[in-house]
Amino acid sequence: MSIWLRHYGNVPKSLNYPQISLYESIRQSCLKYEDQIAFTYFGNTITYAKLLYYIDKFAMYLKEIGIDQKSTVSLILPTRPQAVIAFYAINKNRCYSKLYSSFIQ
Repeated sequence: MSIWLRHYGNVPKSLNYPQISLYESIRQSCLKYEDQIAFTYFGNTITYAKLLYYIDKFAMYLKEIGIDQKSTVSLILPTRPQAVIAFYAINKNRCYSKLYSSFIQ
């Protein structure tokens, strides 16, 4: 047993995750909580329904310009709403993407 597991308390040592894409996971959450706030950024709020709308719209745009599952996409953005939208749109289109992590402290 890993040493840190002793400190988990009543939290399970592992979780069972559904075998779905990250896009499908956020889509299900957006449909379930559509009228609730997904996030607030500099005083502007966005609901889950609007988040899904933007994700799907950007995914459609990526397809229109030829970005598909054969594409590799670099996502080099600071942590902001546009990065979240782009990340899930890329995942929806089954593109390969690596997150740029130098912004993480």
